[in-house]
Amino acid sequence: MLARGRVRVGLLATTGALVIALAPVPDVAAAPTWLPGGVVAPAVTSGEVGAVDQDAAGNAVAVSTQSASGDAQVVAATRPSGGPWGAPVPLSVAGAAAVHPQVVLEGDGRATAVWFRATGPASYGLQVSRLSVGGAWSAPVELPGATTSAAEAALVLRPGGTAVVAWPRVVAGLWVMSAAIRTTSGAWGAPVDLSPGSTVMPGRPRLGVDGAGVTTAVWAGSDGVRWSVQTASTPLTGTWSPPVTLSGTDQDAVDPDLAVAGNGTTVAVWSRWNGADRWVAQSSTRPAQQTGWIGPVDLSAPDVSAGEVGLATNGYGSRFVATWTATPASAPSVVQAALLDGGTWRAATTLSDGAATSSHPAVVVANGSPATVTWLASGGAGHVVQGATLALAATTFGPALDLSTPDRDAGPPRLAMDRGGDVLVLWGESGPSTFQPRYAAYDVAGPALRTFRRAGHAVAGHPATYQATAVDAWSTVSTYSWTFGDGSSATGPSTTHAYAEPGRYTVRFRVTDAVGNTTVRVSRTKVVEAPAITAFALAKRRVTLSEKVRIRLTLSVAAKVKLVLRSKNRHRVHGVLHRQKLVVKRDLDAGPSTVVLKASRLLADTWVVTATARTLGVDSEPVKKQLVVVPG
Repeated sequence: MLARGRVRVGLLATTGALVIALAPVPDVAAAPTWLPGGVVAPAVTSGEVGAVDQDAAGNAVAVSTQSASGDAQVVAATRPSGGPWGAPVPLSVAGAAAVHPQVVLEGDGRATAVWFRATGPASYGLQVSRLSVGGAWSAPVELPGATTSAAEAALVLRPGGTAVVAWPRVVAGLWVMSAAIRTTSGAWGAPVDLSPGSTVMPGRPRLGVDGAGVTTAVWAGSDGVRWSVQTASTPLTGTWSPPVTLSGTDQDAVDPDLAVAGNGTTVAVWSRWNGADRWVAQSSTRPAQQTGWIGPVDLSAPDVSAGEVGLATNGYGSRFVATWTATPASAPSVVQAALLDGGTWRAATTLSDGAATSSHPAVVVANGSPATVTWLASGGAGHVVQGATLALAATTFGPALDLSTPDRDAGPPRLAMDRGGDVLVLWGESGPSTFQPRYAAYDVAGPALRTFRRAGHAVAGHPATYQATAVDAWSTVSTYSWTFGDGSSATGPSTTHAYAEPGRYTVRFRVTDAVGNTTVRVSRTKVVEAPAITAFALAKRRVTLSEKVRIRLTLSVAAKVKLVLRSKNRHRVHGVLHRQKLVVKRDLDAGPSTVVLKASRLLADTWVVTATARTLGVDSEPVKKQLVVVPG
């Protein structure tokens, strides 16, 4: 999910099948590790990092602009979970400047990107492209309405594969905040204006979606005199509500952000002028299942001026984390964060070094409640990307770490997180005459199981098969190990094991990545004794064709019994002489059973009756009796 208040909501399902593909995230043992940074795309003359996203499985996509000469062009690079970044693919058509790309992954191999492309002097249009399951981006589609290069768009997915984009555009000579919805057919509907017309362009749209598909938008709008934070919502099927003002109207409020939890809890944050000498970070909350907003409340301390306010939450809404840049009266700016737990905001804490000017914070929150914040800090040749993490259930962030190298100037970081909590950080680095997108990863999750096959039942003394395949989003898979509950163990992704005695055994599978993050899957195997026919007899060893044949047998365990009756002599059937054979199969319980056949299905002759029992692919020793069938 992007660090722009957007929450991806997914449905988790469990299965009892023997083969489990892309199963829900199992128990893990975490060894969180920042991995060394790498290159997303080759260096170019100039460019701009736009956005990055990860889906639940850890597949990633990054969009940026790049220019070797002439106007900048939007490009996208994709990375499969556990694989390398692919070569960047152009999305916008060359020949006109393209700026401010955004992107979301849709979880099934598709992705959607939006950006602004010049359409004339000081005029830009919003364009959209979609990555298909096969891996090709569609030709750009331009949505109606003109805007400028200063415009910003917000993009979010909704349940069912639909999407919403919001952006400022000019309608009838006035600025409005508009939104368009992509339907399940893939077509974009006509834009809907969310705000009344104004002579001033509205700014910083943000979108969020809850588990029911309700989409909420926030933005900063101006009536020509005062800026305020406004919001509107729409259900999955329905129309947008009229705009509501969240901030106080006595002073300017700008730069909103938004986070929406799966249960519908929604929080907005922004910066508000205090009327004298500083900006104040504020928030307002719309509780789950409600339409009204509570607040605003102040988040930042009165001795700092707060800007660049951001917000994120996890899918459950158990924790919201707000960040901002705080500037004291006579000191460099620092990055601060505040936690909303159980409906109460904790006091803000400072994450960055107070001796270095810091800015551009970005934040994501994992479902378990760990959080990651990144920012830019001055140092070296220009700026360094730094990060700090909040451990599971903790209330204090760890120390700041350098993610980029100090010998190059880094740009503002962008964040994305997968379902397991792995974090991807994207930024651009500039040298004397080059620009290059780079990344770092915070590896938190153990490998994801792609398939898991275990023997739910086995036969004592006979091998059962256990198999698993796993991939780790950012590290190599290091070890596979199995324990079988009887004191035995094995290593490797595939193994067999034979239990000596019947019983119920707990099987524990463990797969670990190169930095120590572990995924554990626990299952059960029921072991039964090998099938045996302990008693076998014919009620009558001599019968007439008009009688019934009764075959009595006793089984040690429930099994599928196969009875084969073969004639001693050859008989002519359709002009061909051959021995006759009758095969009968029955599923029988453990203990004594009787199988009844009509003797008329046989010919008058001496027959050999052979019985075998099969359980879980294991056959018993055969037993035999002789039957005589006579006319009559």
